[in-house]
Amino acid sequence: MTVLTEPLCQDGSEQTHLTTLKRYEMVMDQCLIDPRVAGTWINVEGLGSSKGPMSVLPIHLACLMQPSDAVFEAILDAFPEGVRKTESASGMLPLHMACMFGARESTTKILLQHHPDAAQVSDSRGRLALHCACQNRASIFVVDALLQECPGSVRAEDRRGYLPLHAACAFG
Repeated sequence: MTVLTEPLCQDGSEQTHLTTLKRYEMVMDQCLIDPRVAGTWINVEGLGSSKGPMSVLPIHLACLMQPSDAVFEAILDAFPEGVRKTESASGMLPLHMACMFGARESTTKILLQHHPDAAQVSDSRGRLALHCACQNRASIFVVDALLQECPGSVRAEDRRGYLPLHAACAFG
């Protein structure tokens, strides 16, 4: 992943985003000092399956990096709306990204607590978070948390006509 850079400090100076450096204590401190940081769009390249540049929020990067639950809570406390924002390449919510990159059950529950309807939202490819979880061998606990919020997702087809079960069989 290449981070292009964005203004992070109040003075507008350019820095590599703290979440990409895994300086999670600093992320939490920065969210307390200046909550606007959690709502700052970041331009990155090579994130996940995206070949080109894309814009993400710190919550999206946290879903990729899987820090402690305290970091998720700090980012969401600073910018609660972030859980409802999609990244620019595939239209994934933070929940989709978490499921794509090995979310823990606790992370999934935090994201669902802040946006319960996220389990029903599809990305630009028609995938629900359950498709992403099944495609990436999520734990049964993550799958169960998603199904608790959206039981009908087991019958949801993506744009190619694939069910989450197809993703689980193809990739799991």
